[in-house]
Amino acid sequence: VQPVFEAIVGSARRLLNCALATLLRTDGQTFQQMAIEKADGSRTSSARRMRPVDPDHDFPSQVIVSKTMLHLPDWSAIALSAHEAEVFAQIGCHSSLMLPLLRAGACIGVLALLRVEAGAFSDQEIALARSFCDHAVIAIENARLFNETQEALAQQTAAADVLNVISNSVADAEPAFKAIANACQALFDSDQVVLSLVDDAGLVRHE
Repeated sequence: VQPVFEAIVGSARRLLNCALATLLRTDGQTFQQMAIEKADGSRTSSARRMRPVDPDHDFPSQVIVSKTMLHLPDWSAIALSAHEAEVFAQIGCHSSLMLPLLRAGACIGVLALLRVEAGAFSDQEIALARSFCDHAVIAIENARLFNETQEALAQQTAAADVLNVISNSVADAEPAFKAIANACQALFDSDQVVLSLVDDAGLVRHE
């Protein structure tokens, strides 16, 4: 989904005449910046470090918790937290629009748009920003479904491979053990796989 995120912030920044556009992802407890575009078209950003969701600390957290749009036409007319005061000083933004990315009633991200000049976003601009949010949610959902399908296919393939080895090696269990170990290593990204068997004497043997 990364190319989609970058296309969304780029289009949103240009079409809505913003100094900065960024898209954040959240799990409800933390959030991180996934894509950003600045006024000069650059997309450089800091490392994607996880930030705790804290409505008292920053505006994106307020959107994540409330699951509603946060429209601030004039930052100079409101009380800012220490963090947002620093953003105000660094970027010089005077207005912003932040919208939640909603899926099944949960907030999974935020699209944040900042402008240097004060002034409200029009209803048409807000509607356009909402459409970008919808596009982001669709991309995330498509990626999730694709990955789930790939995972299920990998599991089915691994199970079929093991059953095939078992059917072709009735007299010797060793090939089946190797097939099981290989399947587990591939499916679970394991560094080591061990099958432990108990023999007739009650002793454990590692295969």
